[in-house]
Amino acid sequence: MPQGFCGVIIIAAMQIGKNSRHIKLIKQLKEKKYRDRHGLFIIEGPHLADEAIKSGSGFEFAVFSEKAPKEIISAIEEKDIPSFFIDARTMRTLSDTENDQGVLGVIPKFSYSRRDMKKDGGQTIVVCDGIQDPGNLGTIIRTAAAAGCGAVITSFDSADIYNPKTVRSTGGALFHIPVIAGENMGDILKYISSLGFRIFCAEPESGKGLFSVDLRKSFAIVIGSEGKGVRPEVRCLCDGAITIPVSSNIESLNAAAAAAVIMFEAVRQRALKS
Repeated sequence: MPQGFCGVIIIAAMQIGKNSRHIKLIKQLKEKKYRDRHGLFIIEGPHLADEAIKSGSGFEFAVFSEKAPKEIISAIEEKDIPSFFIDARTMRTLSDTENDQGVLGVIPKFSYSRRDMKKDGGQTIVVCDGIQDPGNLGTIIRTAAAAGCGAVITSFDSADIYNPKTVRSTGGALFHIPVIAGENMGDILKYISSLGFRIFCAEPESGKGLFSVDLRKSFAIVIGSEGKGVRPEVRCLCDGAITIPVSSNIESLNAAAAAAVIMFEAVRQRALKS
């Protein structure tokens, strides 16, 4: 029995080995095709587990090792979430980080759709056009939640929102903002426009200066891929382009940073209005 654990916690959680079906499933879920097949994804660490619990997300099950904080184990068991104890070596093989934190959860994928987008006074929607880097996408989702945005939308060729690195980079924000994934850009932008949103795209140059654009009313901002930016066929569907003023020594900001600056400029303008 691991040291430092309350006996009732260890008894409540059955110990399972590396060849159990739960461990095999977690290993499968590291790949997108299995996440899609099973409709499940992995969260790792006590913070993400705590955010999932607070948001009311259903767990398929959780696994923990002796490194897991007692508080998160108690929280998992208080919610009657099926949980299993595994040894430290097995946890290391499952972890997506260099130093695991002793807790993994398996969560059902979300079922957000276009109907979850609502025009509500001053609202911002972030649209990701081919964002490839999971860390960038996760940061955009996290920033959008922090800025009070209404939703994040990703194109079919953007990084998978359930990629372990994306999930980790959201810092738990994935549980607090609708993320509508895998959309056709032409269809979704037409739908957003039909709701009365203005649509802007972020451009490194040739757009209207950010600080001269009125962002107090509802709008969508399209953020392009790290290498190519917003695609021309997507740019044609936008009402205008926004350029962030930067020093002449720098060509442009990265996708996540540009999205953050624009989101919080909208927050600033709406705060001044109120």
